[in-house]
Amino acid sequence: MTQNIITYIQVLAAEKNLDPEDIFTALELALATVTEKNFDEEVHLQCQVNRKTGETTYHRVWTVVEDDDENFNQARHIKLSDTKKDYEGLDLGDNIVEDIDINIQDAEGAGADVGRIEIEKAKQVMLRAVRDAERAHNAREYESQMHTLISGEVSHVTRQSIIIDTGGVQAEIPRSELLPKEIIRKGDQIVGCLNEISYYGRGPLLQLSRRSPEMLIELFKQEVPEIQEGLIQIKGAARDPGSRAKIAVKSNDSRIDPIGACIGVKGTRVQAISNELHGERVDIIKWDDDPAMLAINALSPATISSIEVNEQTETMHIAIESEMLSQAIGRSGQNINLASQLVGWKLKIMSDEEAQEKQQATLNKTIELFTSQIDVDENVAQALAQEGINSISELANTPVKSIAKIEGFNTDIAQELINRAQGQLLEMALEDNDDTSLMSVEGMDIALSEKLNAHDINTRDDLADMSTAELTDIIDISEERAGELILAARSHWFNDENE
Repeated sequence: MTQNIITYIQVLAAEKNLDPEDIFTALELALATVTEKNFDEEVHLQCQVNRKTGETTYHRVWTVVEDDDENFNQARHIKLSDTKKDYEGLDLGDNIVEDIDINIQDAEGAGADVGRIEIEKAKQVMLRAVRDAERAHNAREYESQMHTLISGEVSHVTRQSIIIDTGGVQAEIPRSELLPKEIIRKGDQIVGCLNEISYYGRGPLLQLSRRSPEMLIELFKQEVPEIQEGLIQIKGAARDPGSRAKIAVKSNDSRIDPIGACIGVKGTRVQAISNELHGERVDIIKWDDDPAMLAINALSPATISSIEVNEQTETMHIAIESEMLSQAIGRSGQNINLASQLVGWKLKIMSDEEAQEKQQATLNKTIELFTSQIDVDENVAQALAQEGINSISELANTPVKSIAKIEGFNTDIAQELINRAQGQLLEMALEDNDDTSLMSVEGMDIALSEKLNAHDINTRDDLADMSTAELTDIIDISEERAGELILAARSHWFNDENE
């Protein structure tokens, strides 16, 4: 190896815009690969090229593995027990390196250990490795373009994917990431959103998608100059690909209407985006930092009568006028599902009548709870319920002053109600000793037990017989916690079976 190869590598790196170290690495791999074939036995070699002189050194390498390793290869591996004879302090995965003398002469040198043919093979391997390095370099440039639009010409169409020539690195769109009923032919120009870069086979491969929300966001950035300039900000997007989508936008300049800017004159901007997505209908929503207001905007033009928010479970119960109920839900629940994705909360829709019935049912159960548990008449119980106090634990923790402000109440009445509530809570806490009670279920608390009691769920077995969906329908808890509670309530079933 002479100084000429050093110059050649430097020139090649400059031409290909590559790191010279990548080419040296490719050359070392190539020389080691072809040199291994000149041994009578199978060996594993490593080659090192001096970056200044071009001189090469070779090493034979074994890796320490378990004695019973299924992939043991005598050319590459050495058993841990064998190392104890000649080596000390080696662990699994360590390498044993042995210097060997390889005589590489030029092509005219008769009797060369590595001759003209081997050097030509090394050259081919190196050039192939350089091409792979060039692809990898181009792919690294794409890493900064993650979740942006990549366009190109369709070069191949297979049953599994669409292969695209981007002019540098090959890209593909899996069939699962195409729009429904989308027909793609060889030679078509197509655009997709870069989701991932895969490194395998003959080089890197860009993974594109036409179904992701990022695709919609990037199309708006491309079509709306105000977004590019930072005057309008995209806060979120949700899609049912090829059918309908919602995108939430916010103006950073009070003089600019974000929805109007995204729609464009006579709808030209949003129509161009819709055409690219094969007619996908796009609803442009005004962003609001308040999730409840954002939900109202996302369900527009449906008129919302009332909204009940549970921040703990991130759930909203929304009442809508009956005649607009089907519009708010959408075909097969499409509209409400997209709104839920956009807001990031679970939205439950009901008609005004259903909301009133639910409210009245809750009121009745609260009245029944207070009259039976703390021995008050219906008028007192109703006054507490209408004030938003719906459980004994809430009553016990409500300040005396707040209760005393209720019409017809005073400080003495308020204090007496709180004392009764606290006494009832103490009795409920003592139920822990009863193996059949709700309080015996791991993870149960008094407040939750009260809510279950209000729905006639009074024992451990009552809870165990429920499904997760049934439990989340009657009380506002997450599906994960509902599942944990039901499994905890059923635990004694499995214990009984084991016994």
